[in-house]
Amino acid sequence: MRRYRAFFLLPAAALLLAACSALPPIRPGEGPSLERTRQECRLPFLREETRLIHSLQAVLPDGSGTSAIGITIADPAAKTLRLTLMTLEGFVLFTARIEGENLEIERAVAPFTNRDFARSLIRDVTFCLFPPGAVPEIVGVEEGNRPVCRYRSDGDTATDVVLTGPQRWEVRLYGGGTLTRTLTAEGLNEHGLPKRLELTGHGSLPYRLTLTLLTGTPVRLESRPENPIEEDEEDAP
Repeated sequence: MRRYRAFFLLPAAALLLAACSALPPIRPGEGPSLERTRQECRLPFLREETRLIHSLQAVLPDGSGTSAIGITIADPAAKTLRLTLMTLEGFVLFTARIEGENLEIERAVAPFTNRDFARSLIRDVTFCLFPPGAVPEIVGVEEGNRPVCRYRSDGDTATDVVLTGPQRWEVRLYGGGTLTRTLTAEGLNEHGLPKRLELTGHGSLPYRLTLTLLTGTPVRLESRPENPIEEDEEDAP
């Protein structure tokens, strides 16, 4: 269990991210490319309630690493997320659910019993999966002519979604003008879910969390029978 204590450094790292500077400039776009960029900025995020299983690899501020399996059921419209974290052998370390700002820890073993840890971990997973907003504040291009959408959740927090290549995105979270987290997403499975996510926390205690998609399916498809039988076929002699 000792190696999983390294996960406990994640909330401490998140709290020690550095202070303010200016956001990178964006040149507003125009014409048909504007709507295309807006649509592509939505692609790496969930659009409906989805069940996902990821393998997780964490590199912590002290340079140590650890691995786990994450099982997530997330609904961006309802703003709910339930996360289970388990060892590679299948032992459940942590299960928690968040609905809006309400956090419920359903199961946890030390050091995962800490509520600050739980909230920080789920906040990171939410950042990886949920769209940063409904409508971007600005759509255009950044330095290097890469298409970008900027979203704002409040006066101090901004999220840039940058299109870095075919099925490749870079998502940057700024607090007070300072870059606090960077997410890279690449590849999409048959349901439009990123095959690989890599989250980097910046600041005096940097960390990295890599999520590799094992399975991911919209919940609405899980209850659909594989071979539905039509009523007229059932009634046929």
